[in-house]
Amino acid sequence: MNATMVDRKRFRLAAVLATTLALLPGQAADAQDSSTAPTGAPPIPVTMTLQDFIDAAVKNGDELRIVEGNLAAARAQYRLAASKDALSLSAAGSYGLTDGIGSELSFSSVRSLLGGAYQGIAQSIQGSLSLVQGTQSASNPNTKIGLTLTQNFPASSSSLANTVIGISASQSIWDGYPGGQTRAAVEKSIIALRSKEISTAQSRSLIVLNVKKAYITMLSAQRTLTTRLGILDKQNALQKQVAAIFDLRQASSVDLQNAIINAKTASLDVETAKHDLSLARQRLANLAGMDSASDFSVAETSVPGLPATTLEEAIAVGLDKRPELGLAELNKKSTAIDLDLAKGQANANVSVTGGLNLAVIWSQPATNAGSANLGLKVGLPFFDAGATNALVDSNLALMGVYDTQKRQLAKSIAADIRDAFWMASIQSEKVDLARQSADLYSTKLAIVKAQNSFGTASLQDLLSTSVDAANAEASFATAKSSYLLAVLALEASMGL
Repeated sequence: MNATMVDRKRFRLAAVLATTLALLPGQAADAQDSSTAPTGAPPIPVTMTLQDFIDAAVKNGDELRIVEGNLAAARAQYRLAASKDALSLSAAGSYGLTDGIGSELSFSSVRSLLGGAYQGIAQSIQGSLSLVQGTQSASNPNTKIGLTLTQNFPASSSSLANTVIGISASQSIWDGYPGGQTRAAVEKSIIALRSKEISTAQSRSLIVLNVKKAYITMLSAQRTLTTRLGILDKQNALQKQVAAIFDLRQASSVDLQNAIINAKTASLDVETAKHDLSLARQRLANLAGMDSASDFSVAETSVPGLPATTLEEAIAVGLDKRPELGLAELNKKSTAIDLDLAKGQANANVSVTGGLNLAVIWSQPATNAGSANLGLKVGLPFFDAGATNALVDSNLALMGVYDTQKRQLAKSIAADIRDAFWMASIQSEKVDLARQSADLYSTKLAIVKAQNSFGTASLQDLLSTSVDAANAEASFATAKSSYLLAVLALEASMGL
């Protein structure tokens, strides 16, 4: 081997070592010392956590305001229904004027009244109290107790004033539904409220799920950009190395063109990663109700394990937590109440009424008279053209529909969980495989670099291996992101 060839090999080895030293983390850190950052550089973005975005989305999201507004309306409807089943007390009063025989006032009577003369005009003052419970039907409440007091003033001095006191009561014994139809309305309003509560919780979970997806997407975009920037630095350094060797006529034009293409590809990958990060940031900001132009970064998050250790456990949790099954069960309960009400229309309605009236005539001495009444009312339908039977059949059919729907939902939920559990398990294994592959190609690249410096590996080997290592590193970042999204999908399928 002549001296010229030895010098050339020494030069190539020195060039490789210089390039390798330039790529060491410590050297890169020194070159990017933040203390030397120029004045006027863009501010460092604020780093926000996943919980920050969840809180912001729940607080500022319009979708949640809509469902919570519907929940507030359902609560008001429940309070309205419950008030009808509670005790209520009302009072009323009246004052009346008639002529002596109880007819409307004549023109002459009105004129005498306005003139201060009350002859021929009778007056009455009445007040009443009413205590009512179960007002599903205002004209026929479940329970009613009334008290009236009437004071009559005669039209002439020859007649005597009198006072009438009346007490009345009515009680519905059976109206076709246990506890009364008002109780049925309250029970249905409770079911409606519970349905809205489940729907609201489901909407809140969906909002949180969308935020988590957007957060992971942005976190993945951040990681990808960091990875692509590192790859670009390495490819640029490798291109300079090949160019230097090409100038010494130790590399072919194909080698140089290959290095240029690799560096340009890495540059385009960086631009794509920047675009993806900007878009992910904007979408996450929109979900959180933030300005779409906000500049922020997201904090790293730990890699979670699977929410269930076995498929059977995951399915059991899903069948217990998924809101669709709960909503179907509530619909069935509401229909059961309608069915009982429909059956009640074919039964007899029984109620009891009673009353007591006491009249006091203010004579000398005062005299009084009283009366009492007690009644039993029974209503029994005989013929309704089949309306009751049709209503019963309709509700029975709906009960069967909800039973079938629940069975279908259970099967569908189990299938969703089975697919999501398999996908998350596979993605977990792919993360391990991608990590091993990235480590392998990183080690292989170091070996090829050393071989190339000693002339036992070509530049083409070095360039190809550098691309393989870059792809393996990017695949590892993608695998981690895919795993996180698969875990989210499994949690959603389990109703968590």
